[in-house]
Amino acid sequence: MHRRARMALIPRFLILLSLCLATGCALHMDAPQSYLKLETAVWPYEYQAVSSDDCRLTARKVPNPEKGGLEFWSKAIQNQMIQAKGYTLVSQQQAETQGGWKGQELLFSTNSKGREYYYLLVVFPVGKHIYLAEAGGERKLLERDLDALRKAVQTLR
Repeated sequence: MHRRARMALIPRFLILLSLCLATGCALHMDAPQSYLKLETAVWPYEYQAVSSDDCRLTARKVPNPEKGGLEFWSKAIQNQMIQAKGYTLVSQQQAETQGGWKGQELLFSTNSKGREYYYLLVVFPVGKHIYLAEAGGERKLLERDLDALRKAVQTLR
């Protein structure tokens, strides 16, 4: 690449760098109206929102150095949740973000202290990263919000 062409890239790089610094390069979603986006996410999450009745919506990014595909990660997550954590798989379906990421939605249930809880996990393996959108709460509350949560996950970026 010629020196002049490299020099022309510097302003673009600086703009991108400043955007990353301003936003923290964090993940974003459009939270459902009934959820409050928390300004500071707690590790390991890059995005967190909460409803007034304590249902949670989160997103995080983890490394995928071997570039495992959707089928691999979907099955690995199912095995972990069912065999190691005792959850029951309620449903699964394909998912896609507005930006074109292809994923798998997994809905699990569990019981704790006489109450049933739902845990929604959507996995998007994209290159060297796995993007995870997660939502959890008491079953009746999460069922009420499920359509809005699915729409929020479609906005993950």
